[in-house]
Amino acid sequence: NFVSFQTLKYKRYDEELPRILEVLEAVHDIVRIDVLERCGLRYLDVVYPDKNAGQAYDTYLQPEIVGLTGESINVVPIMSSSLFAGTTEVGTLVVKFSTSTSPQILPLDLAGPPLSFKTDIPLGEAIGILDFDHFLDRRETFDLTRTAKYLAELHDAIARAFNQCTTPKARQLWGKREVE
Repeated sequence: NFVSFQTLKYKRYDEELPRILEVLEAVHDIVRIDVLERCGLRYLDVVYPDKNAGQAYDTYLQPEIVGLTGESINVVPIMSSSLFAGTTEVGTLVVKFSTSTSPQILPLDLAGPPLSFKTDIPLGEAIGILDFDHFLDRRETFDLTRTAKYLAELHDAIARAFNQCTTPKARQLWGKREVE
């Protein structure tokens, strides 16, 4: 019913797209994908502030993404989340930020077996997950070239959202400039 490509060693979109298309082409060669009904990209970024360096979520993220911190209302937070959804020129963009404790990094709604990975984050530490999901729903005959074009358009809107959600300080700490 669907094809999902998951990776933990993501570098840059322009490096990953050929791998994604290679997987789609291999699946298509075997099962002959007839119809495209939904196409999407989803990115998860773990936000783990260094409390020893005086960092908090707002070191990395704009205040409207972080939402209530608890301290502002004299409450010890257990969890927090914010959600934005909107229509883009391509499809629907959903941006979520939620807090959790390690090792629960992947959102529960991701299909398929969980990826196995190691993290340096101590068990039980508070973490934040910045989650971008951009998809289009459209029923049409599957075409690999057109799907590649959709993926590029979906990525462009996520890049704009990432740049808007993160702080310049975060991109400096992560060794990144604005995402192109």
